[in-house]
Amino acid sequence: MTTTMKAVVWTQYGPPSVLQVQQVPKPTPSPSSILVKVRATGIAQGDCEMRGLNLPKFMHIPVRGLAGLIKPSRVTILGQEFAGIVEQVGASVTEFKVGDHVYGSTGDKLACYAEYVVVSEKPGNSAFVVKKPERLSFEEASVAALSAMEAISFLTQAKVKEGESVLVVGAGGNIGSFAVQLAKHHFRASRVVAIDGTNKVAMLESLGVVDKVVDFTKENYIKETTDRFDVILDTPGKSTFEDCSRILNEHGRYAKGMFEFSELVSTVLPGKKGTKRMVLGMATYQLDDFKTLTRLFEEGLLNSVIDRSFPLDDVVAAHTYSESGEKVGCITMTVGNEE
Repeated sequence: MTTTMKAVVWTQYGPPSVLQVQQVPKPTPSPSSILVKVRATGIAQGDCEMRGLNLPKFMHIPVRGLAGLIKPSRVTILGQEFAGIVEQVGASVTEFKVGDHVYGSTGDKLACYAEYVVVSEKPGNSAFVVKKPERLSFEEASVAALSAMEAISFLTQAKVKEGESVLVVGAGGNIGSFAVQLAKHHFRASRVVAIDGTNKVAMLESLGVVDKVVDFTKENYIKETTDRFDVILDTPGKSTFEDCSRILNEHGRYAKGMFEFSELVSTVLPGKKGTKRMVLGMATYQLDDFKTLTRLFEEGLLNSVIDRSFPLDDVVAAHTYSESGEKVGCITMTVGNEE
């Protein structure tokens, strides 16, 4: 049995070119873990943000604390979500067996850009694994563990209620493409409006869950519309509460996938905020939410939108495309094709 594997090594903080495909030691599962032969791994927005420290300044310290102060040293392989086949199980594992098709997230350990990954049978530190829905391909499953989890987390934090109206800004990306589906099918919003660029309009319309798609290159919807919403989710975090509060109903909530420290502080400072409020927080990863997503996938109420699939060797091209602004939905990397 081979003791090494192919993986993408994160050599520096910087552009996509800092990612290098190398041979590294193959991980070994503990008694309570499983070894998964990775078939596909999703490229999450957070992977690109961490790689180049393309994050709000206040988040640089925790990322460097996780990965390495000067350069990645404690964490050297990116990738937070995977789908694959169980190759080995620890002695105390009871829920999985060799050959099971699974998907999940490795949490703050990352390391999914590789031929093999080890994940604990029990959830912890944002890591979890469950059996993959049969109707999903490995590629479709690989993008769901993180992006769909973030979508359900942000909408939960915004306390979306049945019958409410929801606006999703950046609806054509990783998180947004899941958020519009979840808003309609899980949270049972009465109306869902999506905003994104021209190249994403057709995809959003094809999902069958969006009541209106707005092309931001053709109209400044937030400043001009007379529509009103109970919840606004801005997945890339490009808008402001001040701009969006105009179209929030009384008791409306405004949530962001990315925010500045000053915005976080403003949510706790005293002031005249009225009944409208900004809801900010990091995404949380709960196994119960992941089981809910799995059920929705199995029932056909939730679908992954895959723009392109790259081989692992083309990771630099994959990250470059992910950051180009042209991506529609999600992109994934395939890792081998043996059963």
